[in-house]
Amino acid sequence: MTALAPDPAHVQASRQVCRRTAPNIWFSSHFLPKDRRAVVYCVVSVYDQLRQIINSKGAADSEGEGCCEEESPEKRKSVCHSVLDYLYRGEPTGKGELDGFHAVAQQYDLPRQPFDNLIDALIAEQSVQRYATWKRVNEQLNLTAGSAGELIVPAFAGDAITDTARHQIHAWCTAMRLAVILTHIPQQWKHGRLLLPLDDLVRFKLTEHDVSGFIEAKTCDGDPRWRDLMTFEADRARNLFRGGAQFLESINDQRVRRAVATLGVLYSALLETIERHNGDVFDLHPQWSYWQRLKRYPRAVKLAADPSHASMF
Repeated sequence: MTALAPDPAHVQASRQVCRRTAPNIWFSSHFLPKDRRAVVYCVVSVYDQLRQIINSKGAADSEGEGCCEEESPEKRKSVCHSVLDYLYRGEPTGKGELDGFHAVAQQYDLPRQPFDNLIDALIAEQSVQRYATWKRVNEQLNLTAGSAGELIVPAFAGDAITDTARHQIHAWCTAMRLAVILTHIPQQWKHGRLLLPLDDLVRFKLTEHDVSGFIEAKTCDGDPRWRDLMTFEADRARNLFRGGAQFLESINDQRVRRAVATLGVLYSALLETIERHNGDVFDLHPQWSYWQRLKRYPRAVKLAADPSHASMF
C-alpha cells in the first residue's frame, strides 16, 4: 500500500517548531529538495517533544498532557517510549507538529532505534552534572549529539549510513554540540551543570570558584587562563568538524550535501564568535538573522563540492 503524504497543515506546524527550536536546521533545510523538508521538520518536532518531557519537572503522558511532579528518570523514559508508540501507530495526539510524523515515517521508512537511543542518551545526561575528563564528555556527547545526528542527517539525505559515515557523523554532531556548550556555559551553570572537563580546568589552573565568579560578573575580565582554555576547547571542536566533514562524500545529491554542509558552517561560526570575544562567553547571546546566515552559504557550497576544504574550520 502506498504511504500517504503528510497533511500540509501538519508539515507547517512542524516547520514552525523547527524554526523556533532549531533555527540553524530550519535555515539549512531551505537548500534541500522540497520533499525532504517535511522529514526534517517532523523529526525535529518529535525530538523537541522528547526533550521537553525529559527536561520537565513533571513528565507528560502519552498525549503530551502533564502528569505529576518530579517523575523519576525511568518514568520519563517510559513516557517518551509511549509517545513514540503513539506516533509510530499513527494515533492522533492533537498536536499538529506531531501528527504529521506517522505519514513521514511510513513514506521514508524512518527507523525507531535512533529515537530509542536518543531517549537513553538524554536520560543519562540528566543524571550527571560534572565530567572528570574529556573522554567522559566525549562519550556523553557521542550518545546525545551522535544519536540526534543519526536522526537528522538521514532525514536530510535519505541515504543509508555506512559504519564509517556513522562515526564521522558522530564527530560532526559532537563538534556542533560542543560549540553550543562553549557559548552557553552560564545557562548550564544555572541548572547546576558544568560540561567542561574538570581536568581541563586543572590544566589551565582554574577552579569551579573561578567559573562561578566569571558568571556572576558576566565577564572573565580578560583572564588569560580562561582565554587559553576557550582557545583549547574551540580547537578541539574544530578538529572534530574537520574529521567529521568527510562523511559528506557519502551523500550523492549535491543539494543535500550543501544543506548538511551549511549546518556545520553555521554551528562552527559559534567558535568564531568565541574568538572575537577573546573567549569571554559570559554575556554572549549569539543570534543571527536569516541574512547573516545566508552570508555563510558560499562557504558551505565550497565545502560540499570538496570536503577536503574542511580546513576552513
